[in-house]
Amino acid sequence: MANVQMTEDQLARILSALSPRASTAMQGSFAKCTARYSGQRDRAILEDFVTTTTIYKEIENITDDNAIKGLSLLLEDNAAIWWLGVKGTVKTWKKAAELLRDTFAPQRQAHEIYAEIFQTKQDPNKSTDAFIAEIRALFAELPQQLDANTQLDMIYAQLKYNIREKITRDQVATVEQLIEKARTIEKLEQEKMKHQPQPQLQERNEKKGRRCAHCRRPGHTTENGKMDMKEQQHHR
Repeated sequence: MANVQMTEDQLARILSALSPRASTAMQGSFAKCTARYSGQRDRAILEDFVTTTTIYKEIENITDDNAIKGLSLLLEDNAAIWWLGVKGTVKTWKKAAELLRDTFAPQRQAHEIYAEIFQTKQDPNKSTDAFIAEIRALFAELPQQLDANTQLDMIYAQLKYNIREKITRDQVATVEQLIEKARTIEKLEQEKMKHQPQPQLQERNEKKGRRCAHCRRPGHTTENGKMDMKEQQHHR
């Protein structure tokens, strides 16, 4: 077979023809993105969606044009209906994110956020880690951020009693220290619960070990010579 020789000019024309296709192929899309938003009026949920999709856009090298086109794939229910009406006016990803925030989770005034913070007490069944995450999300909404020490004071004031009882305010200098100490306490409490028999089970086990003074059978008792209705039926 004869060797095919190519001039530099021919090679340059071929590479020029291929480069736009290669560039297009490198552009990403939201086709495989799993983030979804259905229009919940919850700023934390919306911010999570915007942050996730923005990071995905950067990693996948998605252009603003492709991101605007692909946003329809990620919006559901009320958000999808809203987007149909406004997407023609949106040209940049930044504008799309701003419109989402303004429509579904507009910025609240500072006094409204403070009111929610002071009304949010830690539920006895909620971990301190999860509770602090909620309060921090509220701090993030404030137009002017509080200094770290003030945030720690406000968080500590809302903690459940058994955590404040075991961790005094002067024992922690940062929120991270508070979280670490609280985790240790809650882990020990969980271990303690595992090793403690449930009251009803303990009572049942104790009762099984006693014998009835009337019939000498195990599993029930009669005290002071008196029997309740159930025991009377049992002894008939």
